[in-house]
Amino acid sequence: MKIQNQQKNRGIVVECQKGFVFICELGPNHSEEIIDILESEIWLAPTKSNFQKPKPFHNISVGDYVEFTPSSGTDSTGLDLPTAKILSVDSRKNALVKPTKRSPKDFAVNFENLLILEDLSNLNRGFLCRYLCLAELQGVNCVVVGNKVDIEAKGDDSLSYLESVGIMCLRLSATTKSGDFEKLTELTTSGVHVLVGRSGVGKSSLLNALGPKLIQATDELRSNNFGRHVTSYASMHKINSGGWMVDSPGIQVLTLKGYEREELRWGFREFEGFAQGCKFRNCLHISEHKCGIKQAVSEGQLPEWRYKSYVSLIGECEG
Repeated sequence: MKIQNQQKNRGIVVECQKGFVFICELGPNHSEEIIDILESEIWLAPTKSNFQKPKPFHNISVGDYVEFTPSSGTDSTGLDLPTAKILSVDSRKNALVKPTKRSPKDFAVNFENLLILEDLSNLNRGFLCRYLCLAELQGVNCVVVGNKVDIEAKGDDSLSYLESVGIMCLRLSATTKSGDFEKLTELTTSGVHVLVGRSGVGKSSLLNALGPKLIQATDELRSNNFGRHVTSYASMHKINSGGWMVDSPGIQVLTLKGYEREELRWGFREFEGFAQGCKFRNCLHISEHKCGIKQAVSEGQLPEWRYKSYVSLIGECEG
């Protein structure tokens, strides 16, 4: 591949796939307050190059700001591709890291809110608690978005409890744009937001309702050269409210095995108050005597489902 020039451009990673990323150039009005992304041209860049990395850094992610040098190349089909070489990656204001003991993975970076989508007609409280724990441990602002409010399971007050401990919760219908849908659009008028959730909870329906504009150049390159991976990789979309949404692949299992058991105590924000009644300062709230957490459960102050989610996570970290 022949490099035609050496000018240095500023850009943002809008999609990551195995071995390469798509980069959009930043416009002249871009700042910390205004995200100005030029969608006129998309650059394809390999990720195995030796570029300058910030700390901490596990892998390049959607939302990373980069400095790159444009080049041009021709693939085996003769199609001219707008390619680039990444020179450096900026320091990040935050990162959502999927923990594993062997190789933690940076999933998304430089975003305002982690939106955890759940199905109100079939709420999986264990899965929800896992993402809330992950966000709490990593200092990430999160919002629970309950979808399918029109067919919500009656008598489930899980979201009301989460609101009582300071977690923002929205209840809406993506198909009818009802409930707290307008609150969600107001929340996403600027900045980058990350949407996560289990397969089948309605992520595609919500994205369609928000009116995302998929960056067409990446879609064309994928279909022409690399095959379509619509649900396999994280990608950034422009939505009608004015902000940007990072869509993630739907998953059924989220593990936090990269954390030590002692760390998980701090992933449930309301535990700290009840833990004042624990006899031991390093109490794990499992088998210890005179545990303030277990007492709160027995007295009905702490929901059993919340405590069981914690115990499940502790058990995984023991294995």
